[in-house]
Amino acid sequence: MYSPKIKEDYIPLIYKIAKENKKHMTDLVNDAIHEYLSNNQNNSKLKDYQIDHTSRADYYHILNSKMEATAIVTYNYDFDRREIEIVDLSSNGCGDRELVDELEEIIREYLK
Repeated sequence: MYSPKIKEDYIPLIYKIAKENKKHMTDLVNDAIHEYLSNNQNNSKLKDYQIDHTSRADYYHILNSKMEATAIVTYNYDFDRREIEIVDLSSNGCGDRELVDELEEIIREYLK
């Protein structure tokens, strides 16, 4: 899928606004695009729908001398809940369940 590039001049301003609103830059840009499209009179299909941003997922790469993994942290705004899933785990002789538990705890600490 095509992913257009944001003009470099806009990045510092987007960063500042996102930080002031305690949002990720991606969420801020998506909200702005949604608002623009919702208000655009030429887009009659979108006017028929209410679209709410209810969750987001962040990906973290975790690496040390014993293992490598990806953590997917999903935030559900409707239920004010965060879920952590460890995927793509490769380890050197460690028990996977114990390692997953350890990595989930590491991610929780990192996100504090």
